[in-house]
This record gives sequence, C-alpha cells and structure tokens, in this order.
Amino acid sequence: MGFYLERESANHEKYVRIDYRTGRAIDNLIVTLAQKKNERVALESEIHRLEAQITSVIPSVNEMNRLLRAYHFTNFKFAHTQSQGNYRLIRSNGEDVNQTLSEGEKTFVTFLYFMHLLNGSNNSDLITENKVVVIDDPISSLDSNVLFIVSNLISKLIEDIRNEESNIIQLFLLTHNVYFHKEITFSKNRPKNGARMADETF
Repeated sequence: MGFYLERESANHEKYVRIDYRTGRAIDNLIVTLAQKKNERVALESEIHRLEAQITSVIPSVNEMNRLLRAYHFTNFKFAHTQSQGNYRLIRSNGEDVNQTLSEGEKTFVTFLYFMHLLNGSNNSDLITENKVVVIDDPISSLDSNVLFIVSNLISKLIEDIRNEESNIIQLFLLTHNVYFHKEITFSKNRPKNGARMADETF
C-alpha cells in the first residue's frame, strides 16, 4: 500500500511539473503570437504606404526626368500639377508644350511612362505580380537621338529580365526596323558565331 501511495505521489508531482511547463509554453506562445500579429499589421501598413508612393505619379515624374537628364535630352521635361495623379510637360524655358509636341515626342512620352509603369502599376494590388510585356514598334516617328535612348532603355530592361531583377517573365518586342533590331539584340555574351541565346527567339 505504501509503495502504491508513493508511486501515485510521484506521478502527481510529475503531472504538476508537466502541466506547469505546458502552461508556461502556451502562455509564451500566446504572447509571441500577439507580437507577431502586431508586427504583421505594422509591415502591412508600411507596404501600403510604399505602394501608395509607387502608384503615385510623383515618383514617376522624378524618375522620368532623371532618365532624360542621364541621356542629355532637353526638348522637354515632366512637371507636377496641382491635380493628384496628373503631370504636365514643359519646355526647357518652363513653358507648357501645349499643342507643340511632334508625333515623335508624343510617342517618346508614351514610351517613357510605359517603361516606368513596368516597375509598378496603376493598381497597388498588382505591383508585385509577374508580367508578360509586349512592346510594339516603339520607334515610330522617332529621330536618331530618341531612338538611341529607347534602344538603351529596352536593352536595360532585357538585361534586368535575364538577371532576374524584374517581375517581367516574358518580353515580346515587335519591330520592322533592322537597325533597331540590331541595337536591342546586341549582347556581349552572345556566341561569336552570332547564334541566338538560349532564352530568346527571333
């Protein structure tokens, strides 16, 4: 009888110890879970704040002007407006372009905005989505200086895709211009015999 009581007492103490440790573990998990939930809320809030900046026109205007300066393009530049989500074009002297844009300049403006939009989206929910991009004859009506800029921007886009630094998973580029085709298909990594690279098709 005495042995039985001792065994029951030992079992009870063991149960109490396990129950205490289990209770502490559960309490710690509850505290950790609450902390993680708070961290998640804070991160989601930060994501929404950053996405709002990306979908805003202000970063687009700044980035497009940076590109124009990098290529020493001075025909016009982008400027902010009082209206949210809009921008305007001005000449180097500050005057609005109004109706003075040539067909080539209109094409160039559209292309610049499109290229910048590839890094984001008009819809904040789609910013990180993978994209399949089609660019159809982007050099129509462009002069040689602008054609050079467009070629370089597309070449940089292709390089980013190859280096997996873009969420673009496939690029279709259509053109009937042989010179433009030669410019954007040039790659220092291309085989010496001129054969196509493994990730491209003509």
